[in-house]
Amino acid sequence: MAREQYNDVKYNDVRYNDVRYNDVKYNDVKYNDVKYNDVRYNDVRYNDMKYNDVKYNDGKYNDVKYNDVKYNDVKYNDGKYNDVKKYNDGKYNDVKYNDVKYNDGKYNDVKYNDVKYNDEKYNDVKYNDEKYNDVKYNDVKYNDEKYNDVKYNDVKYNDVRYNDVKYNDVKYNDVRYNDVKYNDVKYNDVKYNDVKYNDVKYNDVKYNDVKYNDVKYNDDLLTRFER
Repeated sequence: MAREQYNDVKYNDVRYNDVRYNDVKYNDVKYNDVKYNDVRYNDVRYNDMKYNDVKYNDGKYNDVKYNDVKYNDVKYNDGKYNDVKKYNDGKYNDVKYNDVKYNDGKYNDVKYNDVKYNDEKYNDVKYNDEKYNDVKYNDVKYNDEKYNDVKYNDVKYNDVRYNDVKYNDVKYNDVRYNDVKYNDVKYNDVKYNDVKYNDVKYNDVKYNDVKYNDVKYNDDLLTRFER
């Protein structure tokens, strides 16, 4: 029997996992110490997801750093993706992508594609169709959400209620709270926080479940380890 208390999933060269609730460590993650839901690779406080050559991540709530993100200091939901080099200081939802040099936004600020500096209070986005804060970028076909949703890079459709981030060929995402689907994630139906990455086919969880790297199916309530 595993020593985790709730849902904890460790995959692919995860050396050590010390979490309190749901924490997932993936792909050569050496150590994981989180309190709530932190897909935390390296140093975060609440929900933080760092993937693929993320050097350092200090986020307080939901922070997502991907693909050569060097440093991320955010307070709430901040996502830095794809060669975000220098620095990201956002107070609420801030997303920096694709060669963004610096981003200082108070609420939702998005900097994309060779943006040198962006200091705005709400959204400095070329196109925004949302009820609250929504940002659609880079071949995003359609975005229907209520609160904060960010769809990037060939995202076909996104129907979320709170914060959802779909990247890189994510076909469909129906989540209720915070869900992040990346890299060929086909479908995600979760109730709370679910993160599906890298060829995850289907994920049906009740609380927090994270499926990575060719995980076919996961149906958990509290713990997969005590059945």
